[in-house]
Amino acid sequence: MNQEKRYILRASLNLCVFCFILQIDKCSAVDPQFVVCNKPVNCRYGPRISFPFYIEDVQKSYCGYPGFGLNCSEQGFPVVHIAGNEYVVEDIRYQDHTFQLKNSVFNSSVSNGCVSAIKNVSLYNRPFDFVKKSKIYLLSKCDGSISQNLSKHMIEFGCGGENGNDWGYAMIAEDESFESALQVCEKHVMAPVEMLGDEGSNRDVDYLVLLRRGFRLKWTAANCSECVESRGHCGFDVNTYQFKCFCTDRSHALSCPPSTAKIKTDSRHSFLLHRSCDFALLLEKKDFLAQQSQVLGI
Repeated sequence: MNQEKRYILRASLNLCVFCFILQIDKCSAVDPQFVVCNKPVNCRYGPRISFPFYIEDVQKSYCGYPGFGLNCSEQGFPVVHIAGNEYVVEDIRYQDHTFQLKNSVFNSSVSNGCVSAIKNVSLYNRPFDFVKKSKIYLLSKCDGSISQNLSKHMIEFGCGGENGNDWGYAMIAEDESFESALQVCEKHVMAPVEMLGDEGSNRDVDYLVLLRRGFRLKWTAANCSECVESRGHCGFDVNTYQFKCFCTDRSHALSCPPSTAKIKTDSRHSFLLHRSCDFALLLEKKDFLAQQSQVLGI
């Protein structure tokens, strides 16, 4: 191969390598927050977890919205902690901005956890509100003078019989015996439930069914749909305390910009890379054929 051909071949190969490096550099320049929040993370059981929710200690907090942190319980269910209570997240309806909860004490269909551990619920300073709220009162530490006709309200508290507190009573405020029960029971807490139809007016209320069904909450957070439609990932900037749409280039206020220019640039780089490599291979092939001709004396 003469000196001129060697120079052209070397220049073409260098250009090929340079274009390849450009492609690698372009890939490595993807916004790190986009990469982190792009990874789907869920608990072993339960619904799909997505913005505004995120799983604490597993995902970065900026992948979700403040106040929407969840945990995965030892049993593998997503749970949220509100006012000292642990609630299992049974369903999330992202289109309606609602989710279904029930106290983890009632997560088993066989037996209850320690009902006495339940605390009164408050949504103060939380981005949630009840969709339809009804109340069941759980009464414990009741003396022996309680009326026998309250036996239908008795439920197992599952606290191991500590201080005679293995059983208690579940009632609604409209029950005719509720006021008298308050007089003889030392402790009572309110548990939110969601009654359907005429369940509240029915005298034969199955309180355990209501408690195990739980209740729904509606959340308030930034709308994520516009960002998702632009193929971004929703998140939150704690420094500016604003919603962010994480895109491949960087974060944006609402959505990712149109990718027309990016596609054109990518196509130009790809075209240049392939043409340079093809040209280098062609020169190498010609040189090989020339050498073979010299050997054969053609």
